[in-house]
Amino acid sequence: MAIDLNPEYRLRRKAMNMALHIFGEGKKAPNENINDQLDEFFMAIEKPDGKPFYPPEIVERSIASHLWGWVTCKTDNISDGTADKLLDFNRTFFGLVPILKYFPTKHVLTVKYVKRRLHELFVTETIETRRPIKKGKKRDIMDSLLAFCIKFGLKTDCVSFLSADIILAGADIQPGHFLFGFCYT
Repeated sequence: MAIDLNPEYRLRRKAMNMALHIFGEGKKAPNENINDQLDEFFMAIEKPDGKPFYPPEIVERSIASHLWGWVTCKTDNISDGTADKLLDFNRTFFGLVPILKYFPTKHVLTVKYVKRRLHELFVTETIETRRPIKKGKKRDIMDSLLAFCIKFGLKTDCVSFLSADIILAGADIQPGHFLFGFCYT
């Protein structure tokens, strides 16, 4: 997780726990979560129209799409390319070794690339979330984090990083639950 341990850490952790409690997938029964993911997975399998496809890639995309929908309430993330951007961000982020950013290597380009992807996905979404809420719009985790930061006078720039943490942590945990549901339901 990409956290810093400054004095605001406890407030950020409290904000994250509250957001996950209010909007978390734990509100649904586990079989509903798995069914949602399986629906996306099967829709992605049906798309190639008989052409060959690579199942692990479709599983990764459906999980990334599910996590992004959870954080932002946006759906159809596979067809609009967001799931691919998230997977690219996750792979690149997990491939980083912090000490190498100080050496003039290809690694420096990777760090710049991750920063660009972070801005493109999470900072842009946070800026969009700051706009006034439209009537009938579903509230999401980002809304909750922003409201908490504003209420307690925290900088709202941490919302992007907290959202990235959710996606990175979920990308690590979620496949096991998905495969369990796929095999045993």
